Amino acid sequence: MWAPILTGFLKIFILFGIFGAHQFRPKLLVVYAVWSALWLLWNLFVIFLYLEIAGLSLEKHSYFLNFGSGSESWWYENGLGCNVTYNITTADNGRVQQTRLGVEGAS
Repeated sequence: MWAPILTGFLKIFILFGIFGAHQFRPKLLVVYAVWSALWLLWNLFVIFLYLEIAGLSLEKHSYFLNFGSGSESWWYENGLGCNVTYNITTADNGRVQQTRLGVEGAS
């Protein structure tokens, strides 16, 4: 959940790259080039994972996206055409427990 926020914040390196190119500071240009390459590779990995290219699948490799936390993408339940089925139970103390039974129409 925090990964997109932190990576978006780290895109400040774009400013360092522009500043480094303007001032011609080689260290800033190298850092910017390395970060941009890593960002591109990560995005390609995510695209391949969602499209299930090169033997990657969300069922087997989702731990790369959630870092082992067990959380799922917001789009999995709220994407276009997704219908979620829940089992809602109320305990004796009044606490409501919601368990997802399945998602239909999600790709």
